[in-house]
Amino acid sequence: MTPSATRIQAALSERYRSDEDELLYTLLNATSFAEAGFALSLLRNVMAESALVTALNLREVLCELPASPFIMHADTETIRNVLGLEQDRSALVSGDGDVRIELLLEGNLCFDIILKRDGGMTFLKTSPEGNDIIPAEALHTIMERPGTLERVIEIVTAMGLVFNPRVYFTIEEWLSENTSKTMTDLWAAF
Repeated sequence: MTPSATRIQAALSERYRSDEDELLYTLLNATSFAEAGFALSLLRNVMAESALVTALNLREVLCELPASPFIMHADTETIRNVLGLEQDRSALVSGDGDVRIELLLEGNLCFDIILKRDGGMTFLKTSPEGNDIIPAEALHTIMERPGTLERVIEIVTAMGLVFNPRVYFTIEEWLSENTSKTMTDLWAAF
């Protein structure tokens, strides 16, 4: 990540922890493009465009994460060796900082990716999604513990999965790219 992107992500994380995080939460995590679009339109009045573009790109990263269970293009032993993970009972563990990432794997099948912190745990992304792209607690962990998302991306790419989220440079690019999905969501509501 570039230094300016790191600063913007830190600002997003700070705002996410503030009292106004519901709109940002909706923008980042709503499966409905209509809801995300409404949140974006309200946030445009109070947040810098660069921060909103970063949030939209973070949304794309969250959408691109694989939903469990999924097939990996590497086996469990390769994942353990490449990432230097430790075995803890039936899980492979990455214990970076105060967030513990546990992988439940067998052969080339990933049953789940679990995030643990402060005595609590959450699954990273399950299928079907529901109203959120990832569970609320997983998003809180990603936003409040810098480095967690980068480690998850490193794990996913080591699994041999294609990880290629779309990148937007302006808000208008995101809006024009997702107009059809937004309209579909709006029609479904009526």
